[in-house]
Amino acid sequence: MSNTTRIRITLDVTYDLNGQSVEDMQSLLQENLQASIGNGLLTGDSAVEVEEYSVDIVACPEPGRQLPSASNPVAFTGLVSRLSIWDFKKPNGEEQKECECPAWGYLDSHNTLMELILQARALKVAPDIAVFEAATQKDCQDFFCLGADGNLWILGNHGDYEAANDTAESLGIDAIWLFGEDTAAQWREKLATATTPSEELAGDARHAA
Repeated sequence: MSNTTRIRITLDVTYDLNGQSVEDMQSLLQENLQASIGNGLLTGDSAVEVEEYSVDIVACPEPGRQLPSASNPVAFTGLVSRLSIWDFKKPNGEEQKECECPAWGYLDSHNTLMELILQARALKVAPDIAVFEAATQKDCQDFFCLGADGNLWILGNHGDYEAANDTAESLGIDAIWLFGEDTAAQWREKLATATTPSEELAGDARHAA
């Protein structure tokens, strides 16, 4: 069993700068913290030993709306899945880091989580997924889009084009053609029976003979 542990200390301070610059305050705090750590701030009178530590002092902007709004559950799922993972350890112990720590660290994650909770509540998703799926299937259809990247994307089941377009935008898809399942079926039939120009010319020649 490991005899080591990792502890995070979170300290948020709001200053009235009284003419001091933010940069000067950051430097002062860095110096004072390093001096205090050297004098036993992290260990006190205990027998513990510090193996490693890091100090990151940043100026935090005022929290504001950071996320676009999702108008439907599919768009909401896409919105959540596109968020980056940082400073996280999987159950198997593997570190997962898709981006650097945000400028205002855990405050960023907290505000993002609160925003997601508010959006989920606004969507009023049915707690019973079977009930939700049955409700979404009524008067809805599957939507697809052709992206500017040349790929054909499945957007899922939606009640109208606006909702489908919201999903495309939340997934970061630049849709140049948005269409429903009826149009998709028609094009599937057309592609299945399509002929090449040479085949058409050969057919015309046979008829002429």
